[in-house]
Amino acid sequence: MTCHNCRIDAGKHGKTRDGEQRYRCPKCGKTFSQHKEYGVFGHKQVDESASLMALRLICEGNSIRSTERITGIGKKAIMKLLLIAGQKCETLMATRVQNVPVRDVQADEIWGFCRVKEGHKNPFQGHDMYTGDAWTFIAIERHSKLILAFELGKRTETSTDRFMKELATATSADHPFQLTTDGLATYPSAVENNLGDRVDYAQYIKVYAQTDEGQRRYSPPEVISAEKKPI
Repeated sequence: MTCHNCRIDAGKHGKTRDGEQRYRCPKCGKTFSQHKEYGVFGHKQVDESASLMALRLICEGNSIRSTERITGIGKKAIMKLLLIAGQKCETLMATRVQNVPVRDVQADEIWGFCRVKEGHKNPFQGHDMYTGDAWTFIAIERHSKLILAFELGKRTETSTDRFMKELATATSADHPFQLTTDGLATYPSAVENNLGDRVDYAQYIKVYAQTDEGQRRYSPPEVISAEKKPI
């Protein structure tokens, strides 16, 4: 092993906490260890095959605790793996899904919540953007089922504008297409600002039956009518 500063051979000098060999330069006295590759996830203590298994289990609907019991990986390590995998997937999607020629795009929002639901937030959480309802805006090409863009946030004008900006980058400007959304009021201005005359835009508004059962369950109640509104 050669010292990076003095460019002379360094002798062995014990081992690191992870069991790697350390070296010490006899001239400058600096100690260092040989660089080690930790795989695609960059995690020191977790094997890459076990990391991939944990991610597969999560994608198949397993909870974090059940994944912890099956793989033996700690809960905090699994959450770090999810964060790393999500960042890499987001980078891959932003790099590969660009200027795609499309014909028919459908956009909608998927409801979720972080920590508590919006209606259950206490007064101290009232203005916290990181708790409460979390909506995933998603745009899918109708024929190929390709996910073109997504945005996680509130159902606000800011989130909708970011979502449409991502969709404009993902689709080709030389191929006009049909865009269909629900009746969210923030869509028309966001579509006009980011896509303009590149799209034929319409809203498909569904009307649901109001029943006591529908108020208690997660799934929406029965659809009784639908309205097509050209924009």
